[in-house]
Amino acid sequence: MAWLEQVSPLQLPEDDCQREESDSPDACPENPVDDGTDPAVLQDRLGYHFRDISILQNALTHSSAASSPGLSNERLEFLGDGVLSFLVGELLFRRFPDEDEGMLTQYRAQLVSTRGLAEIAEEIGLRSFISIGESLANTPLSPRLLANSFEALVAAVYLDGGIDGVRKLVDLHFASRPLFVPERNCDSSNYKSILQQFLQSMGRDLPRYLVLADSGPEHGKTYVVAVEFAGMRFTAGYGKTKRDAEQAAAKNAYAELQRLTRDEP
Repeated sequence: MAWLEQVSPLQLPEDDCQREESDSPDACPENPVDDGTDPAVLQDRLGYHFRDISILQNALTHSSAASSPGLSNERLEFLGDGVLSFLVGELLFRRFPDEDEGMLTQYRAQLVSTRGLAEIAEEIGLRSFISIGESLANTPLSPRLLANSFEALVAAVYLDGGIDGVRKLVDLHFASRPLFVPERNCDSSNYKSILQQFLQSMGRDLPRYLVLADSGPEHGKTYVVAVEFAGMRFTAGYGKTKRDAEQAAAKNAYAELQRLTRDEP
């Protein structure tokens, strides 16, 4: 596991609470009550305060609660996905000057995966602020919905505060997140080892390698092997030896798990 370098935390201006002499003291309580749904609380946790609160409200409105498609956060999800991909890529480019394109792509896929974004959404308590319709009222919010809502929130920050506003948000919430990094002494072609490290980094059990078939004469057999993990069987690999077939199967499983991590529901 590796961590991105932590940048200096974003300094936010303290909210001024000014009173006219004629105002009641209760108009600005010294210890305001946090009911868990005050937008100011979310903005504090996010590290960004909106100039136009209506953009924030739009970002928090799920399609199930919108009176028309144009009032939901779906378009913002689309924009936020692109903005986030760009700025997380920029962060990684700056933090890892010696990594190649392939490894940077893997790092970004981990950070902007459904799981990764849902974790940040949970950390800032986003689920308490999302407006949902009656059809979802008694249903736990899925990681996919939380991740999409976070992307919409990113887009809202972009529209309200520009690219620099989102860049500060990315530095604040992504710079110190853990990343799976294959061991440097691990052969980049040894996919069985890479797959094992990847699964162990997620706290998962080791995969199983199943020989599905072998055919041909003894001096020229072709082996077919598949990886099984967590009740899933991945695309089989082929090889002239059992070991080669296992490596091919591990490569397929690793690639498919990378996609699942990015697109899991």
